[in-house]
Amino acid sequence: MGPARPSLLVTAAILVLSLMVPTGVGARSDEPPFAHIQGIAEGDLWTFRVTGNARGEVHNEVAATEVHEAADGARYETFRIHSSSDLVVKKEAGTDAASTSSEVEEHVEIDKWIRTTDHATLGLSGTTTLQEQGRSTFSQDVQRTYRPVLVEEIFPFTVGYEWASTVKVWQKNGDQPEREPWQAVHTVQVVDHGPVSVQAGTFQAWKMLVRFEGVSYVRWYAEEACTTVKELRYGKEAARDGKLEEHEAETVQELVAFRCSRTPMEDPVYSTDEVRLLAVPPGMTGGAGSPAFEDADGDGSKGSSAGLWFALAAVAAVASIVVGYRRARRDD
Repeated sequence: MGPARPSLLVTAAILVLSLMVPTGVGARSDEPPFAHIQGIAEGDLWTFRVTGNARGEVHNEVAATEVHEAADGARYETFRIHSSSDLVVKKEAGTDAASTSSEVEEHVEIDKWIRTTDHATLGLSGTTTLQEQGRSTFSQDVQRTYRPVLVEEIFPFTVGYEWASTVKVWQKNGDQPEREPWQAVHTVQVVDHGPVSVQAGTFQAWKMLVRFEGVSYVRWYAEEACTTVKELRYGKEAARDGKLEEHEAETVQELVAFRCSRTPMEDPVYSTDEVRLLAVPPGMTGGAGSPAFEDADGDGSKGSSAGLWFALAAVAAVASIVVGYRRARRDD
């Protein structure tokens, strides 16, 4: 997480795509192991340490339960996740042959709204404040919404699952005109399950490869912590060639401390308008372990046939903040 170019984009992934919204429940007897959605409550919280091209901490907390309006006008009961961070971000300029680097202090306060039923993201709103050594402070507000809502995880899942959500993104930065909406695809591939150690402890976790808006991530999700406990963020060059093992992660985010309710919760029924299943483990044809979907007309069904698997139709906002920052710098 945290591109070398420009490195301020680091915080986008940390605070938005890495808000690490809680999602799992205690392990069941399914073989291979499945992850199931987790109920959360006001007061649940997570603290992460960030290293690499950005250094500092990120704090996330379930601040409230409230009704929030989505981009399509629908109103949902949501959790408002408040995230704050204080980071020192490496900023590079120039070409490879003649590049210079400096450090920027970045403070972010952002709220993200997720549906209580499935933790899908409706949107976010917040403020980023930047201060470069020897220069004045620059602040900018950002608002972002998704249509349909962004489904980042489907439950239950296990190794071999792959899914994708395609959304339109609306974003407004400060007093700048609202950008034309653009399409973005969020994909997840679950590739492994096993122990992973971070400062908060050692967890049994699902390893996931994630891509969103041209950036690649490797994440380890642990039910015990109700969240992703470790994340590696790679720049766009690694995302383009797809060979993450040949690149060094630009930032690493690891769980330091947490408190989550882990209250019992039924796995959701997903809309085929919001997420599509791309692959399942070899030999699986549906059944009790499969995520449930319904068509737009509300006709619910469990994954149970090969045809259904492939017919079923998740702070990245800081990329634009960086644009605003560059403009402000030119105006200085």
